[in-house]
Amino acid sequence: MNFTLNSRIEVDPAAVYQKVGDEIVFLHTGEGVYYSLNPVGSRAWELLLQHQRLQPVIDAMLDEFDVSSDTLRTDLLRIVSELQEKKIVRILPERR
Repeated sequence: MNFTLNSRIEVDPAAVYQKVGDEIVFLHTGEGVYYSLNPVGSRAWELLLQHQRLQPVIDAMLDEFDVSSDTLRTDLLRIVSELQEKKIVRILPERR
């Protein structure tokens, strides 16, 4: 994992996504990779699009869901790592 909770995350231009019901589905047009998120992951995605960093997503989701901060942090880091591996998101260098 090469990012932190404050790394800036952006959608790869070759990745498209659509909300289908209460899930988000992704397709990376260059790689032909398909990926989907369940309803909770979809909410995290919506917040990530808004904030572009994980820490504000964690803060918002802790207010919305009955989950421990450690569990939420672990799950979100895993999701972003999987999205990065599938080239759906890109991690930008942190500004100093």
